[in-house]
Amino acid sequence: MAGPFTAGTVSPDGRIGFAEIGFDRPSTQLGPQPIAAVVGALEPGREAGVTAELGGDAAFVNAEAETSGAEAAGLLAALVVLVVAFGTVVAALVPIALALVAVAAGVSGIALLAGAMDVSTAAPTAGAMIGLGVGIDYALFIVARYRENRAAGQGNAAALSDAIGSSGSTVLFAGGTVVVAMAALALTGLGPLASIGLSTSLVVLFAVASALTLVPALLSLLGDRIDAGRLAGRRRPVRPAASTGWWRFAHRVSARPWPYLLVASAAMLALAAPALRMETGFPDAGDDSTSTTHRRAYELLAEGFGPSPPSPTASPPTRASRRSARRGRPRPGTRSCCPRSPPARPRTPRRPRRSRGSATSSPGTSPCRA
Repeated sequence: MAGPFTAGTVSPDGRIGFAEIGFDRPSTQLGPQPIAAVVGALEPGREAGVTAELGGDAAFVNAEAETSGAEAAGLLAALVVLVVAFGTVVAALVPIALALVAVAAGVSGIALLAGAMDVSTAAPTAGAMIGLGVGIDYALFIVARYRENRAAGQGNAAALSDAIGSSGSTVLFAGGTVVVAMAALALTGLGPLASIGLSTSLVVLFAVASALTLVPALLSLLGDRIDAGRLAGRRRPVRPAASTGWWRFAHRVSARPWPYLLVASAAMLALAAPALRMETGFPDAGDDSTSTTHRRAYELLAEGFGPSPPSPTASPPTRASRRSARRGRPRPGTRSCCPRSPPARPRTPRRPRRSRGSATSSPGTSPCRA
């Protein structure tokens, strides 16, 4: 490890600097323990008044994921919507329960998939999010049609058979399309994308299987209890399909399809127009919460040396990157710290030798003022 003044990695105003630390293994194989040890080593500097932060590839990759509880909030919101739509608690719980079963089985399948290939750490999260959505949706198709058939006077067995015959085929076709589309990401040849696509398709496959097997079995066991827990004031008589607003709207569209097609196409194109100027990039420390040390290090490096590279992923050096490095801009994955006192004549920043993590000093609290 070379100090900022030795390596020439001090900002032009002399307030922010970084020093590089090299590890003996790749960032993906470090784990959180070495990172925690380095963060602990920064405490004496912080107590002395230096704002020291750890950043770079090693800190970013091995940061502990924060649980936000967004999935639980989404499930609660879905339950409320289903209770209001169905009017009964039991009918609303069936899609939620089946989605959770499908996600649990799918995530277990992802764990088995990880034994045969490298699986991205984002794959379980992506698979769980999509699995919850399609799992609730597919089970909802069948439950809604089943209750509609029962309300029309059909017996439980006949209502379930008709629901599986109509909505079940829709679930099979829609789920199969999603499975094929997500599995096609393997054709990109990119390992992380391929693993995310295969993992997601696996969860969706379990969601389809659950909707076509577990939902009919559960509805058969529930019988008339599917309407248990009915909300007060929701006992409404069955309305003929021809008297509903959706029936009239559908027949109005089918009678004059071209005007609706043109208006809908224009609206969709207008909504899709911003995609033409979409700027994409890889995730980096700037996307994380400001409570993390690597995010604060990212911001300090950007303040002292200009905008940081867009991604912590490694890439071959280019002519522009060499010129940027010679100007002293840190590469992703450096450990920087502000020294106790600035040099009499700040040296011209040189290109860093190696880079793994970074600790930076905040201009507001650092004693290293120009």
